[in-house]
Amino acid sequence: TISDVKALSGTDFANTIDIVIRQQQQAEINNTMLVKWRGKKYPIVKINPDYAKKEFMVLVCKLVS
Repeated sequence: TISDVKALSGTDFANTIDIVIRQQQQAEINNTMLVKWRGKKYPIVKINPDYAKKEFMVLVCKLVS
C-alpha cells in the first residue's frame, strides 16, 4: 500500500501528496512530469500502477520548494 511505501522511506515522503488518476491516459505518465495542484508544482516521485484491474494509479508527488 502507499502507506507502507511511505513508512519504509522515512522522511523521503515529507511534504508529499497522493494523486489518484485513471490508469489509461492519452499520454504515458512518467516521473519526469510535474503535477500542478492548487497553484503549486509537484514532481512525481513514485508511480503506483494498478497491475490487477488496470483502473487507477496513484502518483506520489513532492512539493517543489
